[in-house]
Amino acid sequence: MKLLTIRKILFGLLLSVFTVPAMGQNASIGTDSVLSLGLPVVLVTTVDAEEPSCEYVSHPEGCIGDGTKNATKVPGRVVVRQGNDVLFDSGDYLKKESGMTIKIRGNSSAYQDKKSFKIKLEKKGDMLSRGDDKTYKDKNWVLLKNDVLCLNTLIGMKTQELLHRGWTPAVRCVNVVINGDYRGVYMLGEAVERNEKCRIDVDKNNGYVIEEDPYWWNEDVSFAGGYLSDWYLDYFKYTFKYPDADELTPEQLSYIKTAVYNLEKSIEDGTYPDYMDVRSFASWLLAHDLLGDNDSAGSNMFLTKYDDTAESKFRMGPLWDFDAIMRMPDIWARIHDEYYFGRLFGSSNRTFAETYEALWNEITPTFFDEMTAFLQAYPQTEEGKAAERSRQADWDRWADSNFNPKGGTLAEDVVAAVNWFTARKAFLSSQIATLGVSTVSADKPLRSGEYYNLQGQRVSPTTKGLLIHNGRKVFNQ
Repeated sequence: MKLLTIRKILFGLLLSVFTVPAMGQNASIGTDSVLSLGLPVVLVTTVDAEEPSCEYVSHPEGCIGDGTKNATKVPGRVVVRQGNDVLFDSGDYLKKESGMTIKIRGNSSAYQDKKSFKIKLEKKGDMLSRGDDKTYKDKNWVLLKNDVLCLNTLIGMKTQELLHRGWTPAVRCVNVVINGDYRGVYMLGEAVERNEKCRIDVDKNNGYVIEEDPYWWNEDVSFAGGYLSDWYLDYFKYTFKYPDADELTPEQLSYIKTAVYNLEKSIEDGTYPDYMDVRSFASWLLAHDLLGDNDSAGSNMFLTKYDDTAESKFRMGPLWDFDAIMRMPDIWARIHDEYYFGRLFGSSNRTFAETYEALWNEITPTFFDEMTAFLQAYPQTEEGKAAERSRQADWDRWADSNFNPKGGTLAEDVVAAVNWFTARKAFLSSQIATLGVSTVSADKPLRSGEYYNLQGQRVSPTTKGLLIHNGRKVFNQ
């Protein structure tokens, strides 16, 4: 019997039944049972059933975050099935021809038992099977664990879409099986990569995608902006998404370091519209303020520059990582006055503040209604129903682990999200209408008679909580 035929038989047996180690209430589950839940199923089989692994490392003194290193890239095959249909098949692993490699992705999130993964195909394809492989094919894909039903990711991506921020990474809720072991509910999605057809469009030879990264200390190449300095920026340096660090030339590194230096200088002296796409920066921040993101160090601040010409301005890349959204009620998102934004709001050049306010006025008539309609419709979609059915299976799989996301039903989660945006609209309306998005830059004194929160942002005298007034802390009840 030919080797290829034997492989096909063995692979068919693997798809037909697999056993899950006993965890919580769920002792075993078969392929038919997983498929019957209704979500697409991502089946990964690695060569010799090798499990992706990594080493865990703590930050050096003066840095922040705990990360990973030496993540193994394990070769194998990935198949996406839904019911009886095979939506995608990478084929068996053959370097540069077929198959894929899989590795653990993330930093602090990788410390949990339920991991996120990055899949790199040996041959470009569309793992989301959108029917236009020529447009959507790419090698790089992610499996994001997020929450059980991945509602945060859907809300974050929908926010970006409704703000018309350009490319929004496509995602789909799936169940995942690795080497016969059911791993639960994930989001299968596009990775943040350069791809002029369907992802970030920057010039192949002279374009850049960089990230303001708290984990720079764990990367091979990084650089600081070099002009601005404060407690927040000093923890960060820029790392490279494109070009890859191992392909970066000394000339490219020198160029982008100088470009970022000039960007920071322009923020300080008020000439920043010459160096940045102001609307791109303002819409990125407004999205985070709408979402009430409690994360600042992990906000994934991607900067893009189409090429190395003077006409090419820096833009903020796509939103990413929504683990900490809807956690800042009655206050700006944590990033609001950090990174470059506090200085932009405090600049004598009011272009940024005015653009932010104009964007708010532009989206208010439609954003909240469209978001509410999206949220309320999702539980009735086929994906929503299948995700709800998959929730218990995911919980059973991870009940005895350090990943414990179980909460209410999808319908309850939707109600909570709708209530969030209703309250958020009221909060932002009052703040922007009465204060004109004014904030206080770190190097300017607080004005006598005004009230400020502990982040240095001017607030209404009726705001509840601990405030600063005339240089003293006061508590409004």
